[in-house]
Amino acid sequence: MGTASNGHPLSGRDLTRLEALNLAHLRVDLHLSRPGCGAALRRAAAEGQALGAPLEVALFLSDAAEDELQALLGLLEEMGQHGHIVSVHNGPRVPPFAERFAADPEAIDSVMYQAWGTRGEDDGWLAAGIEDWIQESLKDWNGSAVFAEYGYERNPDLSLNIPGHAFCDAEHTRRGAWRGTFCALGVIHGFENSWGPWMNLDQDQPGLAYLLHLRRFFIEVVPFHRMQPASTVVVPSDRESGHRPLALSSEDCDVVAVYLPVGGRVELDLPVDRDYNTNGTIPGQASFSRPHRPLRARHSASPHLQVKTKKAIPGIGR
Repeated sequence: MGTASNGHPLSGRDLTRLEALNLAHLRVDLHLSRPGCGAALRRAAAEGQALGAPLEVALFLSDAAEDELQALLGLLEEMGQHGHIVSVHNGPRVPPFAERFAADPEAIDSVMYQAWGTRGEDDGWLAAGIEDWIQESLKDWNGSAVFAEYGYERNPDLSLNIPGHAFCDAEHTRRGAWRGTFCALGVIHGFENSWGPWMNLDQDQPGLAYLLHLRRFFIEVVPFHRMQPASTVVVPSDRESGHRPLALSSEDCDVVAVYLPVGGRVELDLPVDRDYNTNGTIPGQASFSRPHRPLRARHSASPHLQVKTKKAIPGIGR
């Protein structure tokens, strides 16, 4: 059945009689080139809800169809019938989300980004590639995003139902989480114990301790809400993919954090005439070191001032 042709809302008596018919749907015709479409759609949505009937929308378009449909999308989003946050996974890594939603960047509320990194027998522990894929997919994306999945930590006591989990061990959990947070994203991770057919929720897997350590680091040591990726802080080196240091800094660079996935030495390019206290920690340990002596950026041969140190500022090793 269609909505009333006179454009008037249904009375209580009308709704009672129509509800008894148990309608399969309520139809509304929208001529998008004419004024009043928004009011007609809102009225039809309210009547359909009152009747317990799904709404069927018939669209009539003019030669300006693209603009009319864009306006309709905005109207549907404004009405917000879903009543909750709309999030999407990425599927393929490209094209970037900024291109996918160029016509309406506010069509979704958040990207729940997924990238598992390396998962082979020889490189699963490294979880390499995650930050590269995030940067590629979220380039120029100004909306919200969360690093929502990078594997399910394997429990060898359970049957291997998903072969891709085979080498997602606690080290994969650890490095994947640090890579995600050093892209300035919140992190959600999976464990086989809490997945699918097993639901063994009384037993924590080893990687959870690493995630708790990361959480403490970004609460007690580094103010995560102030940090943003800062690739220019790290002086380029010839390290292979997956071994390169990652950096975060506050907007005015008064706090700098560097992550070394496999440890080693890092050279930083920091602002002139500023003192820093170094604070080193290893993600696998349960405690953080006390701040070390103040460290000042030193002159070098380049036009910029650089600091060479074996510790991050504040920092974390492998």
